[in-house]
Amino acid sequence: MTEIDPSVPLRAQRGDEQAFLEIVEFYYPRCLRFARNMMGNEQDAEEAVQDAFVRVHDSFHRFREDARFDPWLFRILANRCRTLLGRELFQYADQTRTRFGRAVLFAGADDNVQHQAQIANPVRVQCV
Repeated sequence: MTEIDPSVPLRAQRGDEQAFLEIVEFYYPRCLRFARNMMGNEQDAEEAVQDAFVRVHDSFHRFREDARFDPWLFRILANRCRTLLGRELFQYADQTRTRFGRAVLFAGADDNVQHQAQIANPVRVQCV
């Protein structure tokens, strides 16, 4: 079975916690595979999936009753993965800049002040 009974998300939307648990049990393995492919490791994938299910639970009021549940769930999950990947990339760039900037500044290359200033400026990375 590739799709859950359409009545289950509607019941969960109306506050049926048992229906929400059915959704989690049914979709968790697929969501984890999807997130593992996007994130590249198990720990980040687990975090993304858990965050996505929390967001689904908190956002059920926005789910349209005439829509399919799968695309809505996986769109939330994909957005969560992208957010986490962007955060990791920004942190990596910031750590690299800090380490590299300190190394160059402490090396004391006095004749290359402009290069030192460029390295000391924060690096901004934007994921597209």
